[in-house]
Amino acid sequence: MSTVKIVPSILAKNKTEFKKKVARFAPFFKLLQIDIMDGHFVPNKTYYRLSEIKRLPNPVNFELHLMVNQPLRLIKHWIDFDKVRSIIVHFEALKSADELREIKNLLSGKIRLGLAINPKTEIKNITEYLKFCNFVLMMGVTPGFSGQKIDRHLYRRITALNKLKPKIKISVDGGLNVRNINKIIKLGVSELNLASYFDQPVSLTSLIKQLRLTITK
Repeated sequence: MSTVKIVPSILAKNKTEFKKKVARFAPFFKLLQIDIMDGHFVPNKTYYRLSEIKRLPNPVNFELHLMVNQPLRLIKHWIDFDKVRSIIVHFEALKSADELREIKNLLSGKIRLGLAINPKTEIKNITEYLKFCNFVLMMGVTPGFSGQKIDRHLYRRITALNKLKPKIKISVDGGLNVRNINKIIKLGVSELNLASYFDQPVSLTSLIKQLRLTITK
């Protein structure tokens, strides 16, 4: 089977929906991504009340995708939650590379640090940031809402990032489906984050099987 990691994204409006989605994915995946939106950085808001999430039955680990202003402030509250394995911050929400350096130092190597970039952000603009992150999350859509069509420039942008930083670990989030993931994987992507794909009116078992068969073609 392909070494590409599949990480479902949880975009929940409340605790009940969050709990339901974790329970749905837990039998099949060890890592889930929590989409954290503050209603300011993106025009949408999601559920991410840490005090409640800590008390929920969480049989999996989490990756946090912070689509928020002032990510450092939020990170300080989450770093002691032992279920967090990686935290992704947006280049567009950072004031400078020094802020990302501060976040890296705060995580002290215990939690992986990812840098997310939106479709309109020039690859060359993140050069000084790459030395502080473990991987880059390439957004295939403008963040904020699930179910969008993938940006046609994504493939070129992945190639440009590989040229800028050879062997950099790359994840992709947004617009993914069985018609485009193989093309993305061939460009060297190591992780795929999917949300709306799993909302199809088909059993989760069938969707996972179709996804894995597509990846191994």
